[in-house]
Amino acid sequence: MQKITLTFLTLLSMTFVFGQKASQNGPILNAASINIAGLEKVQTTVCDTVTNIDGSNDTLTFYTVAAANGGGYVSGHNGYGDVAKAEYFNYTGAPATIPGVAITFAIGKAGAASNTLNVKVWSDNAGTVGTELASAPITYAQVKEDVDSSRSTIVMFPTPVAVTGSFYVGIEFGYANGDTVAIVTNKNGNTNPGTAWEKWSDGNWYAYSSSSSWGLNMSHLVFRFLCTEAVSINDGVLGGQFSLFPNPTTGTFSLEVRNAEAKNAVMTVSNIQGQVVYTENLNFASGSLTKNVNLGNIANGLYIVNIASEGKVSNHKLMIQN
Repeated sequence: MQKITLTFLTLLSMTFVFGQKASQNGPILNAASINIAGLEKVQTTVCDTVTNIDGSNDTLTFYTVAAANGGGYVSGHNGYGDVAKAEYFNYTGAPATIPGVAITFAIGKAGAASNTLNVKVWSDNAGTVGTELASAPITYAQVKEDVDSSRSTIVMFPTPVAVTGSFYVGIEFGYANGDTVAIVTNKNGNTNPGTAWEKWSDGNWYAYSSSSSWGLNMSHLVFRFLCTEAVSINDGVLGGQFSLFPNPTTGTFSLEVRNAEAKNAVMTVSNIQGQVVYTENLNFASGSLTKNVNLGNIANGLYIVNIASEGKVSNHKLMIQN
């Protein structure tokens, strides 16, 4: 039997930044604070941020469920007892990793400060949701704070998730008293065929577009960070794999290094005019680490992140979109 919805509510007051892979080709710039002449240039990891929603043409919304059917939300908690929501991402490129995801919620309520739900990645199994690949908890309180601030909830996995093909990203949750979440979606018909999926209380997965489910062709506002072209462990500036995410960003990003050697480095961020807008000395211990960087109120455009250490330099494009 098809599920029944009541209506959809258009999000007019929430502003979100939509990520897409940067296509601009800018020069590799010399940062004023370091001498790059003669330094060895190395291959670097390329990371992009993608959502299935078209930020230019789609209508952001969320759908409610008829009170006669228990109320709640199509893309979250509802009277049908759905326990998970997932977004399908088609991927056919080279082996890659997912260091994290960003999910934009329309509704966030917390019954208790410590209550959590799980953000997950699943494999694709012949066109349906397959094996769980990764899981990371977030609190309902964090979701509520992000909703109140009109921003996406960013979740980084303890270990980047390896993928070789298509996959799903989403949330799995219980029904503790006072906890409620619902993910922002686009309007029915904006994505056709739809990419949104859900797991019912019986453990079976259904596409939103299925006649057994909602019969809606739509997508969740979920961003996946995907990194490819990892550096060789012996060739990287820091002796390991390096990535920046999210990219594009509004000015805050994370620098992740895996299999790093213990050494010092200098990071500079320059605009396309060659002006250095940010400089920081980095002290890396061996192993893996993630460093958060906040560029503050910075103008939109293409920037170059330079990492220099012991006679080598790597250059990374960073797109700012506010």
